[in-house]
Amino acid sequence: MNQPPWAQPDLNIDRCVELHTEILRLGWQGMGRDPQNFETKNWFDTYGTEADKMRKYLSKELVAYLERAGVSNDWSFHWYVYGLQHPDYIFFWDELFSWKGGYMDKKRYVVLYGANDISEHQVGLVFDQKTNTAIMCMDVDEAGAVTNGRLRWYPLDTVLEAWLDMIKKEKVKATKPHEMDLERFEPWVLVRYTDSGLNETINTFNSLVEAIESRIPGFDIHAKDISYGLVDQTTLDAANIMDGFGRQFLLRARRPRFLYIAPGLQTISSSTFSHNPFLAVFNNLPISDKPQGRTPEDIPPLLLFFSTQSYTVADPNRADRGPFYWPYQNMHIYPAGLYLPQHTFGLHRFDDECTLVLPFGIGGNGYARTSDGALFGENKNEELPRAKDVHTSLYQPGHRPFGEMHGVVLRVVLESWLGMVERGDWKIGKEGVQGGMKTWKDADRSKTWERYSIAPSW
Repeated sequence: MNQPPWAQPDLNIDRCVELHTEILRLGWQGMGRDPQNFETKNWFDTYGTEADKMRKYLSKELVAYLERAGVSNDWSFHWYVYGLQHPDYIFFWDELFSWKGGYMDKKRYVVLYGANDISEHQVGLVFDQKTNTAIMCMDVDEAGAVTNGRLRWYPLDTVLEAWLDMIKKEKVKATKPHEMDLERFEPWVLVRYTDSGLNETINTFNSLVEAIESRIPGFDIHAKDISYGLVDQTTLDAANIMDGFGRQFLLRARRPRFLYIAPGLQTISSSTFSHNPFLAVFNNLPISDKPQGRTPEDIPPLLLFFSTQSYTVADPNRADRGPFYWPYQNMHIYPAGLYLPQHTFGLHRFDDECTLVLPFGIGGNGYARTSDGALFGENKNEELPRAKDVHTSLYQPGHRPFGEMHGVVLRVVLESWLGMVERGDWKIGKEGVQGGMKTWKDADRSKTWERYSIAPSW
C-alpha cells in the first residue's frame, strides 16, 4: 500500500511524552493543586487488564507511548479532549466504518484521545498506526472527510504542540472552579479572545497601514496627523456594540490616511459605520433570553473593511444563504467586505474570527484552496473533489486538524495582506492598494493562488 506524503517513519515518543506531561501539569497547577504532589499513572497501569488486552493490536511505538503517558482521572486533559481514551472505546473508529463494504483497516486507527462534549456525536483525536500521524475528528459527521485521502494528517507531537500553544497563548486556560464565568471542561475554559491576541492584531493592522503609507507616491509619512480609532465610542454605543474584541479593535486601531486597505476595500469609519445593514436587524431585536430575542452579550456581524459592491444571495430559497445565520439569514443583499461574524453566547467562541465576503464567486477554476488543501466548494466526503465558485471561502481554514471548527482569525488575514504589500504583490497608488475587487480573482489563478493560502493552525 502506498503511504500518503505526510506519513512519518517513526513516532517521536520522547517528545510526545514531554508535551503530554506538560499539558497535564499545567492543568493540575491551574486547578490550584500543589505542583509537588503532581503524579499520574500511565495508561496501562490505570486501566489494567482491559488495557493489556489491547497490546496485541497496538504498534510497538504506541505501546511505548502509552506506557509513559499519564491519565488524568478527575480532570480534563485539554479543552478539546478529556484524556487518553478508555480501552473499551479505543477502536471506536472500526465501529464507524463497519457498514462500509470491504473495509480492510480494522485496528489500524486508534481514537487516542476522546473528545469533550463540544459536538453532538463526539469522537476525538484519531491516530493512524501505519503512518504515525493523527487528526482531530470532533464529530462522527467528519469521519468521511478526514479519511478521504486528501486531508493532511499530522505527527502526534505536532498536535500536542498546537494544544500546548493554545495554553501558552491563553486561548485555553486552566482555572479554579468559579474563577471565570465561562463554560468549562474542568479545569479548562476557552476565552473569547485574549489581550495579547488583540494587541497583536492591532499591531499587525498598524504595520499594514504604515507599509501602505510608506509606498504611496509623494506621501509625507512624517506628517503629524496620525490618529487612532476607526469608529468613535459614541457611534459604537448608539449601535449597542458591547465591549469585546470588535469594539476594542475599532476604538484602538490606527486610522489610515488613504482610501484602500486592500484591493477594493475601504476601512470602516464613524461616518460609514451605518453601511452595515445588520446593525438595524440587531437593534430591532428585543433583549431577551428567549430564542426570538438577543442577550446583552450578543454581537452582530461587524463590517470592518467594505466594498462599494454588494453580495447578493443567488437563490434565497436555498438553505445555504451566506455566512450569517439567525436573525440575519433573510438579509439577501449587503455590502461585500470583511466582517467579524456575529457572536452569541456559545461553547466554542472565537471573537477574533473573520469572513471575507466577495461580491462574486471564486474557486471554480480549481486553484483556490482552504488551509486544509481542499478545493473551494468541494464535498469532502466525495471520492473525487469538484471545485465550485463560492463567495466566502477565501482565507478560511476548512477542517481544523487540531480542534473544533472556527473561522480564520483577523490577525492571520492582516498578516497575509501585509506580506502582499511588502513583497510588492499588490501595487500601491495615491489612494492606497490598487486593483479593485477583481484582484481577488487572483486567488483562483494558476500563477497567483498560493499568495492567498493560509497555513493550518489551531
